[in-house]
Order: sequence, then structure tokens, then C-alpha cells
Amino acid sequence: MSYKLFTLLYSVISVITLSDSYAQDFPALPEDVSFVNDMAGVLTIDQRDVLDIRLMEYYDSTRTIIMIVTINGFSGINPENYAAGLIVRWGVGNVYGEKALLMVVKPGNKSGPPFADIKPNQSMAGDIDRDLLQRIAEIEIMPLLKSGKYYSAVYRGTDALKSALAGTYQPAGKSRLSLPGNMNPVTIVLLLAAVILTGRIVVRVLQKSH
Repeated sequence: MSYKLFTLLYSVISVITLSDSYAQDFPALPEDVSFVNDMAGVLTIDQRDVLDIRLMEYYDSTRTIIMIVTINGFSGINPENYAAGLIVRWGVGNVYGEKALLMVVKPGNKSGPPFADIKPNQSMAGDIDRDLLQRIAEIEIMPLLKSGKYYSAVYRGTDALKSALAGTYQPAGKSRLSLPGNMNPVTIVLLLAAVILTGRIVVRVLQKSH
């Protein structure tokens, strides 16, 4: 990681304004902080490198930070509040006023079931719908997380976030072509068959008329 980027991410300590008692509930900012902080140890080195490079390239082109943090537990903090608290605790994006999203991922273990949440920093808060972030966590990340596919979960999650920020996001498995009403595949096949049959009848009538 470049010195400039390291300084950007690491110097957020200087802008933390929370009380010491609040701060102690969250992990300290790692000395080797990066876009991918695998505190749960669920990613291989190669997987972390791939994700880190992709997110660094995204930051270089957009000046938007997407940070991933994996954890093994919530240290008594309400899971629904963890990502929002951690992004403040670490001051992600605060040094130069960048927009940032923090994805927190917890695998299923003795401390509880798998969990995923995404929260924006203050600079990003007005630019993306929090309900959309929740849907991305539920639709894109959680199914893979429940299957133990941690790398795929965060990879798909980051791709979905990029699409959401670009205004092009569509949920996984959703076709770009929408069908009217509750039309099922059998109905579609029957309609196509009817169209083809009608076309043949029209051709035969035209041929006879000549």
C-alpha cells in the first residue's frame, strides 16, 4: 500500500472524538490498516490481496472508500449498531472528507450466527439509501455467508456497492427483463407456440392467395 494511502487510513485516529469508555468496546485501528481488515481470519492472503487491490483501484478512480472488516464477535455491542459505531470509532474517511462505506462481516461461530451490515460515514450518508445497503447485505452477502463462502460474500458485496453507488444495482438473480403479472414459464412457452402457429397459418393463407 502506498505511504499516502496508509497515512490516509491510519491518521484517522487523530479525529476520533468518542469517549474512552465507548472506544474500548470496539477494536483499535490496526497498525497495518487497509481496505480489507480480516480480524476473523476467514480470508486467505491471496483473497485479501485481490480485494484490497480492487478497492484501492476503486478509491483511486472515485475517491470513495469501501472498507471491509471481518470480526468474530460484537463484544457486547448491539450488532445493528456495530458498523455505525466502528466507522465513527475508526474515523474512516474523515481525514480528507472522503465518502466511505464500512462493511462488517461476522461468520457463524460460538458467539452467534453469521451477520453482515453496511454503514456510511457522515460524508456518504446523504448519497445512498440505508435501506438499499440493508438489502445488499441481506440479498448479496448473507446467503453466501451462511454457506461459509466468505470470500464470495464480500466480493459480491463490494461489487453490489459499486453498482449501487453508480445507480445500476440490481439484486442477484433478478432478470433485467420483467414479465407482466405472475406469468410463469409454462404460460410463456404456450404463448410463444401460439405466436409461431399463428405465423404459419398467416403464411399459408398468403401463399394460397397468390
